[in-house]
Amino acid sequence: RRHTRYISVTGVQTCALPIFCEYISTIESQRTYTSSVVFHPTLPIIAIDGVENTVKLFRLSERAECIATLKEHKRKVISIAFHQVLPIMASGSEDNTIKIWRLNEEGLILRCMSTLHLVKNIFNQPHTNHFHPILPILVTTTTDRSVKIWK
Repeated sequence: RRHTRYISVTGVQTCALPIFCEYISTIESQRTYTSSVVFHPTLPIIAIDGVENTVKLFRLSERAECIATLKEHKRKVISIAFHQVLPIMASGSEDNTIKIWRLNEEGLILRCMSTLHLVKNIFNQPHTNHFHPILPILVTTTTDRSVKIWK
């Protein structure tokens, strides 16, 4: 049985495997914490819940560059998901909505396609969003401990 050992030298961690060892960039959050960050399935893009009820898209290259800010939610965004095949993204918010966004070939948002409304109460906010890997189905968990399935 092999054990992997990490050695910290003046705060720098060395890697046992040649992956995930090279620092690329830092995206400074203006919030106390970031609750959701996801990779686009095929493009070098990440989506992060931003300040002021937004979702921010960043293109990853030598540094992370903000390429879009989505501003249609009325309260804090708490969940984001990209579909693996279809050009869509979902964002869930404390405003009791889930927005479905259409993407273009470059991964940029074209428009909000639809808004899914949950019953408005403090116990029914979207908590997580997950798309089926191939089918146009979205599942969401909510703070009322239920799982909702959308088609």
